[in-house]
Amino acid sequence: MKVLSRTLAVLVLAGAQSLLAQSSGSITQTVNKRNTLGSLSAVQSLPSDNVPLTPNMPVGTELVFTYQLFAGGAPAPTTEPLTVYDTQNGTPVQLIPVNPQLTTVPGSNLLPYSQVDLSNGWAIAGTSSNVNVVVGNAGGPDGSTPTEFSNMAPSALASTITFQDNVSGVQYVVSGVSAPSYAGQTMTYSVWGYSSAGTTITLSLADGSGAAEGSASCALPAGTWTRCSVTATFATSAATGFTAAIKGTAGSSVVLWGNQVEQASVPGPYVATVGIARLNVATEQYSFAYDDFDAGAHSVTVRYGGDANLVASTSNAVAFTFGKGTATASVADAPAGTSVYGQAVTLTASVTAPQIAPTGTVTFLDGTTTLGTAALGTSCTSSVNGTATQYTCTATLTLDGTGGTKLLAQGSHSITVAYQGDSNFESVTSSAITHTVTAAAASSALNTSVTSSLNPSTYGDAVVITAKVTVNSSFTTSPLPLSGTITITDGSTTLGTINCASQSSSTCVGSVTIPGTNGTYTDTLFNAGSHTITATYSGDPNYQ
Repeated sequence: MKVLSRTLAVLVLAGAQSLLAQSSGSITQTVNKRNTLGSLSAVQSLPSDNVPLTPNMPVGTELVFTYQLFAGGAPAPTTEPLTVYDTQNGTPVQLIPVNPQLTTVPGSNLLPYSQVDLSNGWAIAGTSSNVNVVVGNAGGPDGSTPTEFSNMAPSALASTITFQDNVSGVQYVVSGVSAPSYAGQTMTYSVWGYSSAGTTITLSLADGSGAAEGSASCALPAGTWTRCSVTATFATSAATGFTAAIKGTAGSSVVLWGNQVEQASVPGPYVATVGIARLNVATEQYSFAYDDFDAGAHSVTVRYGGDANLVASTSNAVAFTFGKGTATASVADAPAGTSVYGQAVTLTASVTAPQIAPTGTVTFLDGTTTLGTAALGTSCTSSVNGTATQYTCTATLTLDGTGGTKLLAQGSHSITVAYQGDSNFESVTSSAITHTVTAAAASSALNTSVTSSLNPSTYGDAVVITAKVTVNSSFTTSPLPLSGTITITDGSTTLGTINCASQSSSTCVGSVTIPGTNGTYTDTLFNAGSHTITATYSGDPNYQ
């Protein structure tokens, strides 16, 4: 009987366990994607320091951008599908950053999506009837919409605040003996604001008791999301906690999104954020440099593509302008320094500019005389100077008497090149180089001939002797004018002289008549017999 009882007890227990297992229930847990916020900032990168952006920075200035992706306390994304866009003249163009660096930085109490929600810590400051709050009825500057996040808490979306006076507003107070102390700490309260008509809001910071620490007004241009902030260093006697408050202009409606309070001295970007604290969360930080912005206005944003857990978002825009940069110009000659008149001389202009290849034309000058113009080539060379890339583009002009060019005359020439500039770089003129041209040998460069109108002649006949000097076409096809003289002689007797300078030509021709008066010489008849008639060119600065 004892054995039977024991067996029966076991069976009863097994049956009870079976009944318990069959009575369990289940639920379906729905997990929505978490919203994200991208924050973008930029500084100028200089050899000694990083400085804030300034208007009309010269082309070639390198900018260093820092983008942080906040996920409202959720873990950092598993992938980083980030794209960078620069909008210039209304057209967005994707940038390919130089050496991007992706790191994970710690974040404390990171809740950038805590909104104005009167059920979650926010309260009316002033007269309650003068402030109307519609919670979670609008999207944020990343393009999110209430429809997109209809299953999320209202605090995940932007709220619309209507102000009826200039005194009442909304505030968030962290106070009490358990609140952190921010005495002596630098705090920043910031928020995104949007107004369809344009208005002004005022942000203020106080300690947990409400003692004022700082305030700042922020203009909201019509139809544009604007990041507003106030920074204050709390007094050393400040009460624990803080009060973040916002007031508007009477009669205005403002959409608020992304309220947050930052403490500068604690590692991590946010240590006292409005909302429920989330400690030791990760934040993605993406840093990159870009250095070849064209002159003009730019607006850079970073787009996060999202993943299975996080919603895509676009950062705030960083707007800046670039003015024209400074290029340098130089000129070189070949052959270098010296040539013989008639020899082709090739001038090469080099224009060097930072980060962007220069374009446009150059003018070659001999003193103030224009020798010719040429366009910079598109096949430019690059070099690295420190961390900056420089581009050098060249143009050439060959002075050989062809194609409308002239030969350099004998003597010393001061050669410069003037770069006309382009949309990115100012005009600039090079330093001068000296090129010296020596005279060519007349014996090889010139052809001299003499002819008679009547040969043989009879004593008493009139004879016309013609002399001609021309530049040899094999020497040059575009010579400078001859400026010497031709002397016609009969043995040792001078019959006449021809002035070539008055003809302003590379061909000099003239004649004397026997008998007759030719210049200062009075000719007599040729005597019967043989006469040796010679034409001799005196030479000039270019031909000797």
